[in-house]
Amino acid sequence: MKMNKFFMLGLAGLAFAACSNEEDLTSGVSNDGTKSMYLKFEGLSSGVSGRAVEEGKTAGQIALTNFTVYFTDATGVIKKTETLNDDADDWATIGTAGHLFHSIPNSVEQVYVVGNAEGKNLPAVTPNTTNISAVKNQALQIAGEQDFGDVILFGGDTQIAPVTEGDGITDDQEGHNLLYKAEVALAPFVSRFEVKGIQCEDLTGSKYKKIVLEAIGLMDYNNRFTLGGTASEEMTIDNVLEPGSTAVKGKYIFGETTDSQNGTYTNYSWAWDKIIGAELAKNDDIHNPAAGYYVYQFSPAQIGSTSKKNVQIKLAVDAYTDETTKDPFGAVVTASFNKSSDGQPLTAFEAGKIYRIDSYKFKVENVGPWNPDEEICVNVKVTVADWEIVALTPVFE
Repeated sequence: MKMNKFFMLGLAGLAFAACSNEEDLTSGVSNDGTKSMYLKFEGLSSGVSGRAVEEGKTAGQIALTNFTVYFTDATGVIKKTETLNDDADDWATIGTAGHLFHSIPNSVEQVYVVGNAEGKNLPAVTPNTTNISAVKNQALQIAGEQDFGDVILFGGDTQIAPVTEGDGITDDQEGHNLLYKAEVALAPFVSRFEVKGIQCEDLTGSKYKKIVLEAIGLMDYNNRFTLGGTASEEMTIDNVLEPGSTAVKGKYIFGETTDSQNGTYTNYSWAWDKIIGAELAKNDDIHNPAAGYYVYQFSPAQIGSTSKKNVQIKLAVDAYTDETTKDPFGAVVTASFNKSSDGQPLTAFEAGKIYRIDSYKFKVENVGPWNPDEEICVNVKVTVADWEIVALTPVFE
């Protein structure tokens, strides 16, 4: 895994308690067959919580509010876990001073860390039985990743090594001896869209008298992911229905949060927002949400087993040819994105980046049917951040 500059952890083994003549300092094992480990974080930020319509974020703002450490043997069997959160006495200094874990079984050879693990529905662990693969393969909901300051983070080190003299690692507190070292890069699994500036640039004098905005959100995306890097539950026009559709069990109406067949869309409505009281009547009319941006934190994984597709941003509209007559076409959807920095196409999304669209600008010809395969689509421009910002220009179908 590529090292991410905003989450680096250094782990070094320590012998806990004063050393006796019987202790084996070379192996780092005390008389009870355990060892201690020192966990240090670098470059942590305070972060900001929030979701849906909100202000745009800046680079580097992913907060760590808690973490769970999984200590495993060489085969991945979890021997011990430790969890710390911001209620810990030393939490304020963990980012600079680190934390010392004691009584780690001697069989531990690997370390995995899940940041912001609380409330993420990770599996229960039975020491000496559960394998780390159970944690990595647990399907997690993207709906649980919408708080900017609480996205789940993951990293591991499978080669914990003894500290050598050349490492320059020292500790003079209470006679502890540094024995092991490891590095873990914590990285998120989601990307972030920030969208505003909805505009029809050739509306004046066109066949449409006005365009009423109904809803905006994602299409062609995965609704679940795992810490092992896989994604699942593809959301497409097959299971995301056009606004105004009759409720169907197992399918979800774009822009809604509940229906009579599915109840509340607990794990689904994160992907869209209903727009109320907004319309475009001329070229220079621009709709922006009051608080700043429409925001969606999504899995960057493409959908499709053979023909891969990137996430799209869809806009549902009512296009009126006069005051009362609606056109049967009522959707605008991105076909691709260009990077604002150089105009080049964005071929794939990356986790940990903010894709910012300050101008979702389309033309009358881009208003088409709910199913874009039946007709047409748009191009949009994006700006990219670690949590890094990438400016994008949408290209519409």
